[in-house]
Amino acid sequence: MNSPNPSPGQASLVRRLLIFIALVNLAEGLGQVGGVINQPLVYYLKEALGWAPDQVTRYIALLIIPWVIKPIYGLLSDFVPILGYRRRPYLILANLLTVGGFLWITGLTAPAQILIALYITAFGMAASSTITEAVLVETGNKVGMSGRFLNAQWMWFNVASVTASLLGGWLAQRLSPHSAFHTAAWIAAFAPIGAALTAWFLVAEDRTAVQPPRTDENVLLSGIFKNRQFWIVAGFLFLINIVPSFGTPLYYHMVDDLRFSQQFIGILSALAAVGSVLGSFVYAFAARRMTLKWLLYLSIALGVIGNGSYVLMSSQVSAIIINVVGGVFGMIALVASLTVAAHAVPEKSTGFAFALLMSVNNLAGQLSSNLGAWMFVHWFNNHLNPVIYIAAAATAATALLVPMLKLGDQGGNQLTARRNSALSLVHTGKKRRISGGMASGF
Repeated sequence: MNSPNPSPGQASLVRRLLIFIALVNLAEGLGQVGGVINQPLVYYLKEALGWAPDQVTRYIALLIIPWVIKPIYGLLSDFVPILGYRRRPYLILANLLTVGGFLWITGLTAPAQILIALYITAFGMAASSTITEAVLVETGNKVGMSGRFLNAQWMWFNVASVTASLLGGWLAQRLSPHSAFHTAAWIAAFAPIGAALTAWFLVAEDRTAVQPPRTDENVLLSGIFKNRQFWIVAGFLFLINIVPSFGTPLYYHMVDDLRFSQQFIGILSALAAVGSVLGSFVYAFAARRMTLKWLLYLSIALGVIGNGSYVLMSSQVSAIIINVVGGVFGMIALVASLTVAAHAVPEKSTGFAFALLMSVNNLAGQLSSNLGAWMFVHWFNNHLNPVIYIAAAATAATALLVPMLKLGDQGGNQLTARRNSALSLVHTGKKRRISGGMASGF
């Protein structure tokens, strides 16, 4: 349970960490590839280079690798301290690496060089995300306030997402493809500076020596790979997230067919993020009244409706309604699936095990984006509706997977302190959930 009255020392620790959570999540929301640079990047690849949707998606898909290997950053930070510290130096280096990558992008035009620079930013963001998650778990266990940390995490990330969407759309509307892309990179470069400059002062930790994993830690880590239920949940997360996504094809459809302006597309993304915030409140309300199993069924049904609704997008008004509602439905689906993941995490290996599940989640989400874009170009000759129908049907089929989870009567809100700590690892790393399957975006 969360402690409502921490001691004075703990209160200071909590205040400092909440400030750091705000800085890190603002940096991530603005600085990830799905942040302020997202729409200007797609705009640049489409207009300046003339790339097709599947080319754009394959290009961006390469950037998933740093997010798939998140457990490696956690293990490195756990067992190889720098200057006697396991978290603070890594956080500073990771955020400075991100700054350097974005500053390099501001002078690049060649796709190969841009990809290398984006890789640098992705490694920095992924490492910072993983190590911040470790800090939240450790502190959440210590002061019993993981729920408060989780709420702060989501709030600041979504604030940054709204800001990033509006900025990205405005830049793409007002500037040339080259200028919009480079200006977005300048903005993204400044985002992690606050986290880098304050990590040493806001993150509390004691000095430690380099130590190899203990025997009991080795046993716990190896035990994860022998845990059948853990891998059933991992398989479930993979299958529900590999449903074909149509985020990039939707962008092309809005630009080429519906003739939406770049600024309006940015506003739609911001509205989807606002919908996500509303969805978190809806989930909290539903979780107090439904079991986790029925929450999953509900989220799947809403996913079918949310995906299918995109066939009705024909005007700015309909686009606004669909994006807000889609944001609500997408957040319910996201939190329900990640709650299942939290229930499956072994108690004494929370950080590493949850990082593994999130790696599976991220990989499947990126594969779904590639699959949807490939269908759009090669199967359906740039017609969006068939991809939407397949995404809705595939989402409906995931309901057949729920019984294998053996959730019983577990409540959607009945999380132990350990599971609350696991949920504090959740980052929308993320991606904005806009369309196609349980988790996707352009």
